[in-house]
Amino acid sequence: KSLRKMKDRNAYRNLMSGVGYVKNAFIKSVETTFSYQNGWHYHQHECYMINKDIDEKAFKKQIVKHWVVSVKRSGFDIPSIRDFKKYGIDVMFNCHASSYLQKSGIGTWGVDKELSNGSTKRARKEGGYSAFELASSDDAFLNDKFIEYARATKSRVSFKIGEYFQSVLRS
Repeated sequence: KSLRKMKDRNAYRNLMSGVGYVKNAFIKSVETTFSYQNGWHYHQHECYMINKDIDEKAFKKQIVKHWVVSVKRSGFDIPSIRDFKKYGIDVMFNCHASSYLQKSGIGTWGVDKELSNGSTKRARKEGGYSAFELASSDDAFLNDKFIEYARATKSRVSFKIGEYFQSVLRS
């Protein structure tokens, strides 16, 4: 909801237009993890094609600002802006689309695998579980969590390539 609110705002659209965002030039993947400490953690990884000649620091600052505003407008409380900026959004640059599409960097975990192999990832923190770690666990509670995950995500898209990249792939 917050991401949709951010992307629907004119200020965000103007920012993206100003950095040369090519409409529908994106790759997006959805990932869900579970931990005993925090429960479910749903998040997205998104890659956009923009002009490489931008002030990265200024752009990142603007994206973070738009994200904070949208999350607040969605009704969420942000007790610590510092922590939210550290953990709530990560803007990276120079992630070449060819790396995503060609699956380069075999043997390493790069941006390409971050976007396309979410189901095979392991949770980063002790006590955290990816969906398929839940399914393969010997713990009945975790297996039940996988069933909950499967029901909640049934028929939902977890990976999407924008029309622009699809047309490039078809040609």
